[in-house]
Amino acid sequence: MNRLILCSLVLLSLKSIAHDGEDHRHLDPALIRNIFQSYNVEFSACYQKELDQSKKSFDFSSKVTFTIDPDGATQDVKFDDSSKADGIMNVQKCIASITKGITYPKPSRGKSITVSQPLNFKAKN
Repeated sequence: MNRLILCSLVLLSLKSIAHDGEDHRHLDPALIRNIFQSYNVEFSACYQKELDQSKKSFDFSSKVTFTIDPDGATQDVKFDDSSKADGIMNVQKCIASITKGITYPKPSRGKSITVSQPLNFKAKN
């Protein structure tokens, strides 16, 4: 059985969708990071499930990007890579499903925010 040994949710890049070129950081990046990281167990379970079903070990490293809309709902979840490997695709689908269910506080200026978060999982045989 493969075991999950490392899950890294280290950096958070927060960019506002602003049409006037201004930086609208109207939701605290630390708050977003804390909320996102509170789902670490669920994200890890997505990876662990695929490891347990896989005949070989694989690492997962990707950047998830999503939008927090003016109501605090999460939308437009995407990954920086589009691997066609079944295990990777299943991990991405699982993480995307969880991410779409996360609700954040409403941005104070009522504008959508784009967030990018790296995810890294490594397996140990």
